[in-house]
Amino acid sequence: MSPQMLEQLMNQAGDAGMIPQTLATAVSQHLRALTLSLNVSAEVGQPVVSLQAEGRNEKSAEAIGDAIRGLIVHGQTSMITMSDDAKNMLPIPPDFAFSLLNAMSVTVQGTRVNAVLNNFDTLIQTVATEIHHQQTAIQLQELRQRQVEQLMMLVELWMAYYAEHKKIPADILDAEGKPLLSWRVTLLPLLGLDDLYNKFKLDEPWDSEANKELLSMMPFFFVPLGSEVAPPKTVVRFFDSAGTPLANRDLKVEDLPSLQTTVLFVSVTPQYAVEWTKPDSLEFDMSKIAEIVGNPLVGITFTKQLCVVPILPETEPQYEKWKQDVEALIKGIPLTAPAPTAPTAPEPQRQE
Repeated sequence: MSPQMLEQLMNQAGDAGMIPQTLATAVSQHLRALTLSLNVSAEVGQPVVSLQAEGRNEKSAEAIGDAIRGLIVHGQTSMITMSDDAKNMLPIPPDFAFSLLNAMSVTVQGTRVNAVLNNFDTLIQTVATEIHHQQTAIQLQELRQRQVEQLMMLVELWMAYYAEHKKIPADILDAEGKPLLSWRVTLLPLLGLDDLYNKFKLDEPWDSEANKELLSMMPFFFVPLGSEVAPPKTVVRFFDSAGTPLANRDLKVEDLPSLQTTVLFVSVTPQYAVEWTKPDSLEFDMSKIAEIVGNPLVGITFTKQLCVVPILPETEPQYEKWKQDVEALIKGIPLTAPAPTAPTAPEPQRQE
């Protein structure tokens, strides 16, 4: 590239704001020649990228060196003060961009300016770590979103069954009242899985020879996402012991005093996972709540409100209040009750 073309290019880049005007001016007025080298086989400590500039004279070389150093500082400052939205638009992770600039060194010898990029191994480790962290965060966020969507769809399905049958989904019983199959099986027709539902022997237990063959046909609604548990077990369950709304098979959902703050489903720990077709009953025990649901407690209410409640140890000052709130969520007790109104004393009668 001729000096005239380079000068014209630098001026245009400076006018467009693509590079600082000081660098554009320094390059266009003081640069005689420019060489950019890339050493892809550089060893540890060797420069990977090398920029060599030839100034018109020693003073010009100093001006070019100062402009390049200023550009590096400008870039580092931008990385620090840049908004999150702007960082997300960068083609490379911000930490890696900052490390690239930090690894640049500029020296001036006579009329020659050398700008080199060193420590390539460290830079690669930095970008690899940053990318891993970003990917992990994205994957975790996507997983949590899928878990929430799964819980919400299951609530919709459960409530649709209730609206159609005027009763809550319950385990399938034999003539003597012994549970044979899980309430989950009763939801299959609403999922459009009539063929799968018809394959079940409804008068046989879940682990009979015929019914065990259907364990592998687990619908998505019950698949444990992001859990150590693998199908055919599920971690989505509900409490149905004494004192909880679902202990009553004749429950009228509309009669619950607080649908928005009453948890329908919870996600349990692996040791409390069950086969999706197996009848199950989950006892609510505050002394074992962390063992049952892990930390935090993740549940969803009858109105699809997500509840994420950190588990507090008994030593915490707020434990008793926290305990009451958790019991209210599980048992369907309103979280806040109106303060009792004190009786109003009658006004004294005026004597005339």
